[in-house]
Amino acid sequence: MILNTEQNGAAKIQEDTENLKQEFEKLMTDVQDIRQKLTSRATQLEEIQKVYSSSIMHKRIERIFLPWHS
Repeated sequence: MILNTEQNGAAKIQEDTENLKQEFEKLMTDVQDIRQKLTSRATQLEEIQKVYSSSIMHKRIERIFLPWHS
């Protein structure tokens, strides 16, 4: 009875270990996917900020120099 219990325990530990390994690999894949999405979104936001800043600067320059062209 003790040998059978030990074998069952070892098999259960091995099964649990394999399940944890698979869950960890999925977690790492999910983290990498989210990291890529965040990087992409950050790049998009940087581009939007550049366009916005350029637009604001353009308007300021127009306000400064436009009256002189009249």
